[in-house]
Amino acid sequence: MIEKELSERINVEVDKLFDDQIRFTQKLTRFPSLRGQEHTAQDFLFDELTKRNYALDRWTVNVEDIKDHPGFSPVKVDYSNAINIVATHRPKTEIGRSLILNGHIDVVPEGPYEMWSRNPFDPAIEGDWMYGRGGADMKAGIVANIFAMDAIRNLGYQPAARVHIQSVVEEECTGNGALACLVRGYNAEAAIIPEPVDDKLVRGNVGVLWFKVSVKGLPVHVREAGSGQNAIEACFPIIKALRKLEEQWNAEKTNFKYYNDTEHPINFNVGNCNIWGLQYHPEITYNKMINLIIFRKKRLLEKGAFKDENEIDNHIKHIETENNKLDKVSRMRELENWLNYLNLE
Repeated sequence: MIEKELSERINVEVDKLFDDQIRFTQKLTRFPSLRGQEHTAQDFLFDELTKRNYALDRWTVNVEDIKDHPGFSPVKVDYSNAINIVATHRPKTEIGRSLILNGHIDVVPEGPYEMWSRNPFDPAIEGDWMYGRGGADMKAGIVANIFAMDAIRNLGYQPAARVHIQSVVEEECTGNGALACLVRGYNAEAAIIPEPVDDKLVRGNVGVLWFKVSVKGLPVHVREAGSGQNAIEACFPIIKALRKLEEQWNAEKTNFKYYNDTEHPINFNVGNCNIWGLQYHPEITYNKMINLIIFRKKRLLEKGAFKDENEIDNHIKHIETENNKLDKVSRMRELENWLNYLNLE
């Protein structure tokens, strides 16, 4: 147990460093470390941790290294910039218990810029709050890990066992960044992850389960809409059934430790809806549409929009045929007729 006097001295030192800690957090928040763009923020951290004379390990997450682990989540994105950093403190004599201080550098998308009062990656302080995308979740946590160690070292002390300061990618979507650290051999007797969760200690979390439901409809001309099948409307009963399952799972929370007092631990979210049919607009030429299909051929196949390249080729031929039938004026007139039919202005 740490002595009360030493604990107070550490807290005083943390307070002394707090202004520097805030400035460091602002610098880190300025890096737009969205998924696939984390490398510049990681380079900044690598340089800062190098100045502190830690043993540094920096590597690109390799799917082949982690794909067979039970905790692995499948991905279809490029991992070229998915770079992890681990800074390790090793005492001369190891007599204490080892610790991992973990934080994730990736941030969620900034969303519509018109909903921000400022650049989301230009952090600003108003009163006791700092505003900026990723500042709380969770660059402030990463910086807190670093400055906690700074405070101890400034007093001339050091932890009596290994401490691994981890800055990882891929938390927002999969958790593969932290998993890559584990598979690489970074283990400890305890781990602290300073996520911004109501300023309290949390000992369990539900995690995330991603899944996709594909629903096929029957496309017809708008004049014959009643004879077709609307795939979007067909999703409604599926969503309703999933909501019911959500209620059932939340009713079982008393069977799990740490969740008795959590009002609604499991939350079902319809993240997005992708319609993979091709929708044509009068202002987009058919030739542009063909070029777009060719350019995105690989992606369309991966997403299941077409079953094979032959189907894509046949679709392109269909577009070329339609292009010969209708010029832009005719297509604009057709759209105008539809709008008039629907009494839209």
